[in-house]
Amino acid sequence: MFDPVPIGDNDDVSGVLDHLATLVGSDSTSGGSNMAVVDHARDVLEPGATDVHVQAHPDGDRANLLVRFGPDAPDGVMLSAHTDCVPVTGQDWDSDPFELVTVGDRVVGRGTTDMKGFIACVLDAADELATADLAVPVFVALSWDEELGALGAEPLAEHLAGLDRPPSRAVIGEPTSMGIVNAHKSVRAYTYTFHGLGGHSSQPDGGANALRALVRLGAYVDDVAAEQRAVTDDRFEPPFTTFNLAMASAGTAINIIPDRAELTFEYRALPEVDGPDLADRIEAYARDELLADLRRTHPEARLDVVSPGVLPALHAERDGDAERLVRNVLGTGSPAETAPFGTDAARFQAVGISSVVCGPGDIAIAHRPNESVEVSQLAAGRRFVSDLVATLSN
Repeated sequence: MFDPVPIGDNDDVSGVLDHLATLVGSDSTSGGSNMAVVDHARDVLEPGATDVHVQAHPDGDRANLLVRFGPDAPDGVMLSAHTDCVPVTGQDWDSDPFELVTVGDRVVGRGTTDMKGFIACVLDAADELATADLAVPVFVALSWDEELGALGAEPLAEHLAGLDRPPSRAVIGEPTSMGIVNAHKSVRAYTYTFHGLGGHSSQPDGGANALRALVRLGAYVDDVAAEQRAVTDDRFEPPFTTFNLAMASAGTAINIIPDRAELTFEYRALPEVDGPDLADRIEAYARDELLADLRRTHPEARLDVVSPGVLPALHAERDGDAERLVRNVLGTGSPAETAPFGTDAARFQAVGISSVVCGPGDIAIAHRPNESVEVSQLAAGRRFVSDLVATLSN
């Protein structure tokens, strides 16, 4: 996405790599416990912090962490990262994915790019954060289960909104090769399950074929997707709202009318298209046309609609405070970019915190076997944190 940043003569990443080795060695796969990552971060950050808040998941096996350095004052800046990583199941790795390995000018391990490398950069700056004469507070925020739809960021954002002096700017350290991203699409996922009436395939009018309804729904979603290609925004690639028919299941035998059929799909909407309108339109068609058709032969037919996750879009802010700050720290005049992936930034922006995405690593390498990050990117990320602390200090 962006040009790599070289290592400077004075860059020392040994501490970053030490922290990254610990973080990679802590399996925090989404949906499981992230407590090893949270506990390590708390151990490092708490001694010099002015406030520490742990927000526990209802199940008790994971948590969000919010740490403040500096005064209890307005106009604070938040450095944010998610602690979870995607599974390695079924992936062919050349090394143990939960052990940091050096290969040439890169380090390899699950989460190195997405996004434990950024966490390591922040942890290595703990002493600087603790001893700096900060004019405004600096918050460090770590969330659970971002990969499942920024789930931890939602209650964390609610907590931030309830503070007397919440941070006003946030930098989410997702991998952008240290470029600035100020907008991304939304991610909205839905599962539709039709419940009809089974029977012998030789008597089709005696049943209510749930699979037939599902096929028609899939075709309708595909028609909506084709229609949305006409609404474009050239900042994005692809420049339109995209749909994916992801998973489907139905039927038990060729001579049995399917009484149940399930479809899961997602769409990633441009910021200007984002909202419930498309989802409401699809559901209205499913209920008013398809379910009504099933009920003509089986009045008890029903439709269940659930959403595995909805992540809003990140909107580019006109002269945004967070973007202005990051530009100042990086000393860049390059135009901001957009991202094809969702982030916690959207949750924070939704509660009034000016937010941008900027962090070390290349998203194209994330989620793959042998995920890695260039050491030069970690050096640039570490340098950014130091320069930010200096910028915010008296």
